[in-house]
Amino acid sequence: LSGLTMGQLYHFRVLSSDAEGNLAVSENHSFTTINIVKNLAMPLFSNGLVSQNNELYLGMAIMNMGTNPATIRITAYDENGNIISGQNITNPVVRSINAGEQISLVDTEIFGNILTGIHEKGWIELGSTTDQIQGFFMMFDKQRRLMDAVPLISEPLKDFIFTDIGSDGKTRINLINRNADACIVTIDLVKAHGDVRNSVTEIIEGHSALIADLYTDIFADITTDSTDYLRISASNSIIPFQMIQEDTDDISFAYGYDISASSTEALVPHYIYNKNYNTILTIVNMDSASSKSQIRLVGKDGIQIGSTRDIPVDAYSKVIIDSPDFFLDPVYTEAISSGVPNNGKGHPKDNPPGKSGKQDQSTFSTEIEGFVEIVSGGASLVGSVSYHGYNNQKFIAATPLVSDLHEKVMFNHVASNDLYFTDIAIANPWNSKASVVLDLYNNEGILVDTVTVSLLPRQQLYHSLDEYFSALQSISQTGGYVTLSSNIPLAVSSLLGTNNNSALSALPEKGIE
Repeated sequence: LSGLTMGQLYHFRVLSSDAEGNLAVSENHSFTTINIVKNLAMPLFSNGLVSQNNELYLGMAIMNMGTNPATIRITAYDENGNIISGQNITNPVVRSINAGEQISLVDTEIFGNILTGIHEKGWIELGSTTDQIQGFFMMFDKQRRLMDAVPLISEPLKDFIFTDIGSDGKTRINLINRNADACIVTIDLVKAHGDVRNSVTEIIEGHSALIADLYTDIFADITTDSTDYLRISASNSIIPFQMIQEDTDDISFAYGYDISASSTEALVPHYIYNKNYNTILTIVNMDSASSKSQIRLVGKDGIQIGSTRDIPVDAYSKVIIDSPDFFLDPVYTEAISSGVPNNGKGHPKDNPPGKSGKQDQSTFSTEIEGFVEIVSGGASLVGSVSYHGYNNQKFIAATPLVSDLHEKVMFNHVASNDLYFTDIAIANPWNSKASVVLDLYNNEGILVDTVTVSLLPRQQLYHSLDEYFSALQSISQTGGYVTLSSNIPLAVSSLLGTNNNSALSALPEKGIE
């Protein structure tokens, strides 16, 4: 039935007749339609991400943080806005979630078949009867070779950017137009120094999605560079996602970064460099004027590592910091050119714009770990931090820079067993002590364990969940969530990965009001 009103009581009877024309009328029945008060969305990408004989899955974890049970309706649409149908597929699907409960679902459990297995692309809408629903979706393959997650999004955007572009492989966007009217989007490919390399305009029909590859669909005749970034404006607010895959290895998801939410200060709660990990920072100046930014790396013990770097950032330009040489090499200060950092191993002209020279991971024999502080000279900055594997480790994960600090935070998922680990980083950027309480819940919302930790001024903690919670040292848990409460606002982040380092995901966390 179409055209029904949400939250409305309806009555109906069934009228029927036999071959002789005898009429029968049923007794009166009634039903009340679901009253949707919050809509969330997630993208669908086709199955071209995985190799032959592998399978791609879409999963989601949904929490009801309210005090009353919630009903959710999950609907999968193709890119033209049609409800996806097929043999053995049930769509849409209605589920219930009790107060405080989390449900974790895979597409086969929701719709009865693997949507990506039929090479479908489009988007999924999740409608809830309460606005206290939150969560994330994750895409992963059967062989646990690729995996990443991004929050379920309710707030659409009109002006946003994607800070990173894959250097080799696939860079796809999925722009969801939930509006009834068509939307006009302008996609600018911007060079590292701020000049527009090329621009295209696309139309997204109502309730549809634009799903395209950057290299083969949008800018097929343009030579792009991994130091470029995407700036997108839309006539109506849309929900933007991006996926990067290097060759056929791990994937990285990102939600569009809201230009209006840019900030003059940002933090990276976890910076790490060792034989397996490299951390890459991306910073974009969204102002029309040049500015200088101060960037410093603080160790886990609160002691600064290396020097504070003052770097010029041109209008609309992008800076990539892809090596700890940025903080440790004093020659760096002699190698600034047009706002582009260099690691001191050569003149900036020898390296791509916006990117430092390739770092040999054998340079450092010890691990470098801590958090990063970024303060602009008044310019509005947007950026991301991504984690890449070294020594044949092909994982990649990305998450936005942290500009909003919170006293209460939720980590949306727990995975601690023989296959997966979950790590949590907590950074205290203040000159006062922080007292932190971490609570571990299972998927039924039952408290499993509690731990209290203290952070000295400017200290950082980074541990796996089984190091924080002793209960996880004797049990395995996949599902549930963790809440953090502190006496002062902190910067936090988390990573979920496979124990063999084949795939990594930067799990979303959300401040609790």
